[in-house]
Amino acid sequence: MNKRITNLSKAFTQEYGDKMVTADKMPPIDPIPSNLPTLDNYILGCGGMPRGRVIEVHGPENSSKSTLAHYLSGQGSKDNPHFVTAWCDVEGSFHAGWATRMGQNLTQTIFPPDTVIYAEDYLRYIKWCIVNEIDFVVLDCLAALVTKSVGERLLKKHATTNQVLKNQMGFGDAERGLNMKEMLGRATFLSQVLMPDLMSGFPHGGKIYRLCHSKTCIYVVNQLRDNLDLRSFEKHTPGGKAVKFLYAARLQ
Repeated sequence: MNKRITNLSKAFTQEYGDKMVTADKMPPIDPIPSNLPTLDNYILGCGGMPRGRVIEVHGPENSSKSTLAHYLSGQGSKDNPHFVTAWCDVEGSFHAGWATRMGQNLTQTIFPPDTVIYAEDYLRYIKWCIVNEIDFVVLDCLAALVTKSVGERLLKKHATTNQVLKNQMGFGDAERGLNMKEMLGRATFLSQVLMPDLMSGFPHGGKIYRLCHSKTCIYVVNQLRDNLDLRSFEKHTPGGKAVKFLYAARLQ
């Protein structure tokens, strides 16, 4: 078998100009422990929030989705003095006092610049976090992301300031005035651009970066919406059905 692997490695190098990597050389999953045995060992099964993966936490309003992110960030800071959290506050709901009560270290928490407004901007920022090995990235929340085309239409319709657009991001799709075509467009962006771009790899500085090979754990907060089919009472999460398959775990 060793001879077979050696021959395959030579053929691989000739074909692709790079070394073949076997599964035993892959780095183990390095989790961010929550120190909650039920969550770490039974629900997730790997000792905590896995790095190099995307985790979605969804549920109704006031169900402690963001609070859990504050807590996890605080636990990471306790175990690692160099632990850094990047908080993408899409909704504009970050509360420094509550984050401190949950144990989050605010001096080790960074925010994107004010120029990050649209979904495309957040994709670029998350890529920057992966390249710079940010430990914990919180996207709060996925349902509030607005693509550039929709955002520019809203600005023309309602106001000329970005702050008004940001204030609207915390509301549901109906309150923002998204039509069916625009909601499908956002789902397409998330399932075909945002998540696959992070998974399959992206170039930066002459290198290819992949989320699965990084030390970054992406924590996605999502909400629940009524089904567009009035005959169904089932709730669903915004972003379309395809994006669900890209999460390592979905917690409700």
